Amino acid sequence: MRSAVGTTDGRLQGDIFLGATLPVAIMAVDAIAAFRAENPQVNIRIQRALSSEIVQAVKESRLDFGLTGMTALPKLDTMEILMKARPLLVMRKDSIWDIPPIPTEADLERLPFVIFQTSLEESEQPTPTLQYAARRLQKNTVISVNNYHLIMQFVRCDVGVAIMDELCYRATMFGSDWSSIVSCPLDHLLPNVLYGILVRRHKHISPQAQALMDALRRHFIELAAQPFGPTFLAG
Repeated sequence: MRSAVGTTDGRLQGDIFLGATLPVAIMAVDAIAAFRAENPQVNIRIQRALSSEIVQAVKESRLDFGLTGMTALPKLDTMEILMKARPLLVMRKDSIWDIPPIPTEADLERLPFVIFQTSLEESEQPTPTLQYAARRLQKNTVISVNNYHLIMQFVRCDVGVAIMDELCYRATMFGSDWSSIVSCPLDHLLPNVLYGILVRRHKHISPQAQALMDALRRHFIELAAQPFGPTFLAG
């Protein structure tokens, strides 16, 4: 029945319910806008959410699919990887903590951290996010906040350092002067973040949702093929 109402005379119509974390949603805007222009009878509803919220909404079938990032593939649902992003240590250029270019666990454990944290991460089965994986290294937490832009502001003010992946780092680069901030990779200590399309296993995908997923897939493949595109894109 859902497939029948999803097309008419070869044209797509109906609703698409999509959940996305902000960093990957920003990169998907051009593809979604082009898809909407080609399919004016399709209504796209985008819910910006945290990874843990998207995982739960996909599990409960409240979303057609999600765009999110995790450090491990889900066991019960299906995730198609579109790109990966390295973990970074973000700090001021003139940091007083004498951090080496390739920091060790001991180097990180002595630093003050501004961390990304939400109450949802305290569940018995936490979503495998970079924030969860980095907890073992963040022994000294000075501020907890659930917004990366605010985290960058505190880092700029030299309150502490932060850990985030390359995609989140890129997404925060607006609205402020970040010239005083630098980063170094931590993929020798922490896992990469895998970004992709998350779908509930055995879920029926409507024609309009499937078409948007195909458009997003092509979009990210094209980004990965650009010679001067972001280095974190895996394709």
